[in-house]
Amino acid sequence: MAETINKYATETAYQEDTHATSLDEVSLVTETGDVHYDAHNTIINRNELKIGDAVYVDDGGNRVYISGPTLKASDLDSSLHPCGVVVSRNGSKAKMLHWNIISRRGAFVSAYTWKFVPNGDPVKFKVIKATDSGAVSNTTVDMPVTFTATKNYSTDMAGYTAELDTWLRANQPENANIGAISYQWHAAIMEDYTGTPHCHLISERTTFANYAGNTGCTTGGTLTCNMYGKETAYGGLLRKNNTSINFAGYNKHYIMAFYSTNNGRAPTANMGETTYGFAAKTPFETSEYCANLRTKYGTWENYVESIMIKNMLAGNQSKMAGRELENSRWMASQQVTHLNGTTNPLFPAGYYSVNPDTVAIVNSSFDWHMPSVPEAYLAFSGKELLPGNIIDQTMIKMGGRAWDWTNGVYYWLSSRINNVCNWELNENGRAGMFDYYNFGTNNRYLSVADI
Repeated sequence: MAETINKYATETAYQEDTHATSLDEVSLVTETGDVHYDAHNTIINRNELKIGDAVYVDDGGNRVYISGPTLKASDLDSSLHPCGVVVSRNGSKAKMLHWNIISRRGAFVSAYTWKFVPNGDPVKFKVIKATDSGAVSNTTVDMPVTFTATKNYSTDMAGYTAELDTWLRANQPENANIGAISYQWHAAIMEDYTGTPHCHLISERTTFANYAGNTGCTTGGTLTCNMYGKETAYGGLLRKNNTSINFAGYNKHYIMAFYSTNNGRAPTANMGETTYGFAAKTPFETSEYCANLRTKYGTWENYVESIMIKNMLAGNQSKMAGRELENSRWMASQQVTHLNGTTNPLFPAGYYSVNPDTVAIVNSSFDWHMPSVPEAYLAFSGKELLPGNIIDQTMIKMGGRAWDWTNGVYYWLSSRINNVCNWELNENGRAGMFDYYNFGTNNRYLSVADI
């Protein structure tokens, strides 16, 4: 800590003082214990880190911590590379969010994966039929091609997969002739969530199509949706009242800000504690169907507090915790080779959460990953995430942009909700399910790291 310390009785006294700053000036507010670093680019120790402080690394990989309010990036030496902004501090543990990750959108994901267990019979594939206008229907048609293995591969799954993949690459159907959405199929060995290698079919689409569950094979084996392999699915989040629900708030402050003015769907029946839904401020205070909630909780603020994810050591939250790094690295490692010979990440959001930066020393200096539901809750549940917060301010100073809470903006999490879906953070402060992870969804991805 710097040597010169100015002491102020209250925060007001500090703000009203027009004192001059110097490179070693620090101010202490005795009433609250808050410390203000008044100079530019004040370097602090790790144990002094607060939410909103900046993390840099130098060319040698050494970490440099700078007080967020004092940050002036244009004055920093060119050997310092921006890494992230502190978003949570819990005792000796701290997490940061990559300084520029929220500026980027997750690219359309190229493929859809299926775990395939062949039964030895010829394999016939099916795709979704398109209408004359090109719209997607819920009707499937068989491809005019059938795969028959040249020998019995009952004990050689890798050999079977290799022959199937070679055949698929040489026999892509002319879907336009049968009025179907264009698909390209591949086969590859991928691990399921138990870590067991299996044959997987990978379907690449040239057109965004719903009803992906209706593609696959009609004969020759069993096809199971398999989003990725390293974790079982955890569909419910446990609320304080022990209700398992697919939409559970993670940021109390943002939920209160959002639902105090957005009333949502008006209740038409009594809303009990186990109701699949949420009472906004006006319905809670005025609707006859929320009388029981008013009786139990008294105020809307108490009600909001009660449905937050409270018990992070119970239910599915505890099962999700600690898997985020493993899940992210697995997703980042999966590649798909296209028919034209190019290779891209099968799960771009997972890949870029592990490799968030264009500067190699930034990627290698930390274990970057996509956060799980409980990790995201712990990192982003504080009031600091409200618009205009200190995190936004430091992001902008580092050259990034403020957190985007625009309606329709979603951020991927590494935790699964079922075979084909991942959890996400959305704009109104809840962790909820949104569509298929690897289904062409243009969600944004998050990259966090322990400091």
